[in-house]
Amino acid sequence: MTNQSASVETMYDPDRPWISGPDEDPNRANWAAEYFDPTGETAKPVFLRGQMLLAISRLVLLVVAFGILAGAPKVGAAVAVVGIGIPMLMSLVSHIRRLAHAGRPAFLALFIVLPFLLASGFTLVQIQAISQQPAVAELDAETLRAAVDAELNGSGTEEANEADAPEAEAPAPRPQMRRRGPPPTAEQMLAGAIQGGIFMWLFLSLFTMVYSLIYVARRPKGDAVEPVRRGYYD
Repeated sequence: MTNQSASVETMYDPDRPWISGPDEDPNRANWAAEYFDPTGETAKPVFLRGQMLLAISRLVLLVVAFGILAGAPKVGAAVAVVGIGIPMLMSLVSHIRRLAHAGRPAFLALFIVLPFLLASGFTLVQIQAISQQPAVAELDAETLRAAVDAELNGSGTEEANEADAPEAEAPAPRPQMRRRGPPPTAEQMLAGAIQGGIFMWLFLSLFTMVYSLIYVARRPKGDAVEPVRRGYYD
């Protein structure tokens, strides 16, 4: 019983036995250095807390971007780039610090940038294709209505001429032309391309999330034993 009480007293935080010292305490972390100083090191608990905060901030900014895209695609695209790009750079610094603490190569942190690069390339290709669309996509509703009316009036004149011929056989009924709405505008297509890029980034980010949790955040073998030894056996 005495040894057990002494072991609890020597622990850094009995309520959180997985934290072995102040460098692993998220409540004492220097978040400015965590996100903007790639020369330092970051322990696992601080790294995980930092990634959770970045995920929340990204989610909020993406919700705002989706709300703006429908009305102002360019503004929504700017918000999406800021909401994804800046947290990604901050996360890159945090990954570099965590890999340095774990004794692993820092260049492995570049893996988390791939979803952003791939999604950005996909979106730019879609925007380029939209810019090369023919001008018919820009027709407004009035132009389309005039074209439909002209088509219907032309078919009505032909049917009247056929009815004047007494011996002519009754023509087969022509299928009625369906009235379609106006084609999507350039802004609507732009918004769709940006939304597709965001969804692509979200899907690819699932793989980087697994990579961060399983590989980057994992403690080295020597680091994993130390908190248990000091907390329960000394």
